[in-house]
Amino acid sequence: MLAIILCMFRFVRLLGSGHQAVAVENLALRLQLAAYKRKRKRPMLTQLDRLFWVGLSQVWSDKMLGITISERTVSRILRTVPRPPSQTWKTFLRNHLGQIVSVDFFIIPTIRLRVLFVFLVLEHRRREVLHFNVTEHPTSAWVAQQIVEAFADRETPRYLIRDRDGVYGTEVPRRLKSMGIAEVLTAPQAPGRTPTPSA
Repeated sequence: MLAIILCMFRFVRLLGSGHQAVAVENLALRLQLAAYKRKRKRPMLTQLDRLFWVGLSQVWSDKMLGITISERTVSRILRTVPRPPSQTWKTFLRNHLGQIVSVDFFIIPTIRLRVLFVFLVLEHRRREVLHFNVTEHPTSAWVAQQIVEAFADRETPRYLIRDRDGVYGTEVPRRLKSMGIAEVLTAPQAPGRTPTPSA
């Protein structure tokens, strides 16, 4: 209580001298120090401390006091935050293997120096090619049509793994959504890496 009275006295004295911003910053720092000096392992805020900080946030927008927090500190704190358990990629594959397909392109140069794009739809469970087609100029609409043709006479999968190639555009995600297929995208700028399941 004595520390708060001394802080208020110094605060009023600084306010009277015309240094309002310095006075508010000084008061904030002194109250922080008073909270840290309490004899506990972790500083505990009293009800009076909370009221002060709430009031200060209403009148003083420059509250960070020039303190920057390092990325290491943030990551250390985030590790302590409880998160719901999530399945690993191997568990995801084991649980949904029969419901996953992958799509991708590869290119074939021809004798006439043309480049053909081959689009593949692969089933994970049997590791078999469900559908393929070849074009010189792949577009989003063409790829969407290939996906529809791949599942015209069979059950649609639950998940489709693809990379972030621009050829998929907006038409492919829209068509997949209408078919009830969830997209799982591979990591950006990392072809061939294991994707992270988003669903």
